[in-house]
Amino acid sequence: MYRFEQRIRKIFHLTAGQLLQKTRMEAAVGRLRESDESIASVALDCGYSDQSAFTRQFRQAVDCPRPNTGAPSGAPQLDRSGCILSMCAAPETAIE
Repeated sequence: MYRFEQRIRKIFHLTAGQLLQKTRMEAAVGRLRESDESIASVALDCGYSDQSAFTRQFRQAVDCPRPNTGAPSGAPQLDRSGCILSMCAAPETAIE
């Protein structure tokens, strides 16, 4: 197992766990952009235990602020993930 970890780190410059998380997140984000599937369905299919686990990881990965529950009228609309994507870094660049 140690040699596997070393090879993964050498090739991808990430630990095996980080690589797995990055791959799962990229797959989930791609499916959410390309389909009308529910967030919960995509989260489960991509290996997350539930929608809230995916949402926590997504917000952390893209450095997204928590949604403003008391947003005034005229505030930006949230997308399906509960995040204002224009305020967040792109997932492909933020997950490292």
